[in-house]
Amino acid sequence: MATKIVEIVFGRTNFGEMTPECPLSKFDGSFKEKFKMKNDKGEEIELPLYQVKKVLIPEWLDEYEWVIFSKKYCRMFLFGLSMDAEEVIIRGILEADFSDVQEYFLIQLLRVKNFKSEFRKSLREQAEMWLRTQIEGRKYSNPFSYKQWGCLIAQGFPQVKKEVESKMSTYDGFIVNI
Repeated sequence: MATKIVEIVFGRTNFGEMTPECPLSKFDGSFKEKFKMKNDKGEEIELPLYQVKKVLIPEWLDEYEWVIFSKKYCRMFLFGLSMDAEEVIIRGILEADFSDVQEYFLIQLLRVKNFKSEFRKSLREQAEMWLRTQIEGRKYSNPFSYKQWGCLIAQGFPQVKKEVESKMSTYDGFIVNI
């Protein structure tokens, strides 16, 4: 699947920060609003209230939808889901109510192509079938039982989560410097 670069307006949520970090809208004009703050030396400086950044997203994804669900999309991709994944799989994960831990290990399972374990292979097939099913047609609210989730989830997640949250705060991997 193809990707595209779009321009997104980012705004400030914390006026102590030097760079606007919250995606607000697709860019369709110019923003010139500024605000004043004092720097480390106590000097008054003017900084832009908004900043336009180029963001890499899947070709099929609308810019406005990316803004609305930006944290969720970023988390999925930072957990290792490829932007080349099928739209139905990405949307299935987006629409599901997974915990961070569940989403991380589900994505790790979906990334595997060749399985040594028939059990893990069957879990992947089960997950894909569930993700491809429309919400209304799903028999269960989750692709796995508690026991199956337990088999998937391993130790070490808190460290992975911390790394991902750090990247998410700056949208690393999605901002394109051209």
